[in-house]
Amino acid sequence: MSTHWDIYCVDCDDSLGLNRSGATNHAEDTLADLLGHREALAAMAVVGDVNAVWRDTVYLDASWFALHREHALAVQSEYGYLLCDCREVYKCPTCGTWEQCRRETGHDGDCAKVRDYDPSVKP
Repeated sequence: MSTHWDIYCVDCDDSLGLNRSGATNHAEDTLADLLGHREALAAMAVVGDVNAVWRDTVYLDASWFALHREHALAVQSEYGYLLCDCREVYKCPTCGTWEQCRRETGHDGDCAKVRDYDPSVKP
């Protein structure tokens, strides 16, 4: 299944907008690695309007990283789940609908549609 990914600010409910490019299909691990370089990307904004190019077509807006420098960031799919979410499909015991689990991967106990962990990567 095709899944495009983006970098998401948990604090602001804002995303970098990468999944619009089409170049982030199955790029979740690469984007997670990229979060480790968020300070360097933010520092590039000091010199002005700078974009780093990734995969020849994706522009990483340095000013977005500078704006969200102290915020909690996570890798998010186009479907709204985060890289660390369990994502197991289960039937809700209360309403009977099928849901994807939002608890952390490897959690103990039953699946749930509410995140009960901090999914973010902090500076």
